Amino acid sequence: MPRGRQSYKPVSQGGGGGGRAPVSPDGPDFITSNLLAGETREWWAIPDLDDFFTKIYQYYDAKGLWPALSGRVVNLLTLGFTISFSVFLLLFMDWHGILVECSSEESCAKVSVIRHGHLDKPNLFA
Repeated sequence: MPRGRQSYKPVSQGGGGGGRAPVSPDGPDFITSNLLAGETREWWAIPDLDDFFTKIYQYYDAKGLWPALSGRVVNLLTLGFTISFSVFLLLFMDWHGILVECSSEESCAKVSVIRHGHLDKPNLFA
């Protein structure tokens, strides 16, 4: 035998070779014989790859599930505060008194900043 070449012998199928019979890498049973328990050769396609990779990047960018969820909760709380504060400024502030009747320091002291009894009227903006 020339130097550097070795002869390879096939693993024996009987006796002391081990539990499984060898499978040829070129054969059709090679892939299915090397699958883990419960796996199949079937695969499912992702219907929208752009959406899938966008969500994967958002998960990576947020550095995990809990930071991503807490960020969304904080965004919802911020939106709720913004809407509540805007409603307060539009419905409960007396803008006519602040902008028109308030011309000096004495007249501004007499102006009520908060509207009272405006919910009794059918038109909230009057």
